[in-house]
Amino acid sequence: MEKGSYAKQRRYPRHREWREPRSREGQMVKFDTSDHDWLEGRGPKLYLIGGVDDATSNMAGAKFVLTDGVRQNMEVFWGIVRRKGIPLSVYVDRGSNFKTTRHQSMEYQLKGECEASFGYPSTQFARALEELGVRIIYAYSPQAKGRIERKFGVFPRLWRGSELRLYNISTLEEANRYLQEKFIPRHNRMFSRPAKEGGTAYRPLPKGLSLKEVFCLKAERVVAGDNTISYNGKAFQILPNEYRSSYCKAKVEVHEYLDGRLNIFYQGKKLKHKPISKKRIKSFSSVIGQKETEIVTMNY
Repeated sequence: MEKGSYAKQRRYPRHREWREPRSREGQMVKFDTSDHDWLEGRGPKLYLIGGVDDATSNMAGAKFVLTDGVRQNMEVFWGIVRRKGIPLSVYVDRGSNFKTTRHQSMEYQLKGECEASFGYPSTQFARALEELGVRIIYAYSPQAKGRIERKFGVFPRLWRGSELRLYNISTLEEANRYLQEKFIPRHNRMFSRPAKEGGTAYRPLPKGLSLKEVFCLKAERVVAGDNTISYNGKAFQILPNEYRSSYCKAKVEVHEYLDGRLNIFYQGKKLKHKPISKKRIKSFSSVIGQKETEIVTMNY
């Protein structure tokens, strides 16, 4: 057999085409995070999370945060929706805040903790956008996501060694105040462009929709026989109400809000509940068995 016959065939680069920017404001928001050393050692490490409108290059919203987590990304996107409306689509990378690969782990599947088993999309962020009717587009290459990365790369170049240092900004609060009051308005005046089509594709919020109930962490739980559930290592007692006296074995949904508070829902109805201290105790049979062992030992 000829040497090298089993060698892998040469893979040619995938053909990619230049993408035309969206024609109307609100058709796509490119969402990303920059972890540049914004305060240059004068304060804590900050992350800049923000969204840029693809049609106008307008900064739709941004915020400095201490941690690049799902809560922080939800908070920033909540602000965009509150100010502008609901965009048609969002362009993101495949980071863990937006797309999970935990289903690929056999250990994770065996634990039965896959979010898909709860009927939710891959991440809490994706689930929230799905509830708003927003299409998520994932970038599958650095080239595909190059535009927003270049946009976020502009910010460190503009600010490096100049504005934040000039104003001696050294805290999260000062950085966000300057970002909202000075930098974003000036950036949009200097770098935004008119969209090809007039009007806006941002959609107004549906009547009765609560963004608080959308931008939160959701999880299903099955109520135990004593009408309790466990969530994040804590126990909660579900109280009787006018609909049911017991919720034993019912599937309920926990909503943990961005401020840390939570509510429990059953079929869309909020349940009364209270936190409890539920400690593990030995069963009666185990206690009897222990006593019998002690007696036998003493007789011996």
